[in-house]
Amino acid sequence: MLASILFTLITVLDSSSSKPLAEATVRITRGEEILAEAETDEHGQVALPDLAAGSYRIKVEKAGYVDLLDSRGRGRLVTDSAAPILLTPAVVITGQVFDGQSQPIEGGAVVALVRRKVNGEVLFVPAGQPVRSDDHGAYRLRSEERRVGKE
Repeated sequence: MLASILFTLITVLDSSSSKPLAEATVRITRGEEILAEAETDEHGQVALPDLAAGSYRIKVEKAGYVDLLDSRGRGRLVTDSAAPILLTPAVVITGQVFDGQSQPIEGGAVVALVRRKVNGEVLFVPAGQPVRSDDHGAYRLRSEERRVGKE
């Protein structure tokens, strides 16, 4: 069951500093229909027109940040419009892949691993899907695409 709520004022904050995030895009949807969309101001706030009581999703995006509570990228269900939405600074891991002769490997699969403790045993498990290295052997893993550590 989806949450029923009236949206009026939404606040978006950086989860690590609690500072307001300006220019974050806030989108309210029902199904595939976008009902409202706006950017936050310098105080991290956006005022949206009141919506009739009903079931809505809210999606908040800002370059360099990820919403860890939006694990599927479809937007989150919000039960309390007064609670601020916290975005987490995105993690980027970059590097290069080389063979035994120090030549770059094109198309090499690279995946982030997350340390998990299961039944007292430490395991390293993939966090998302692999990315491929380019013709220079370079790769770039981004948490906003792979949800590093949140699988």
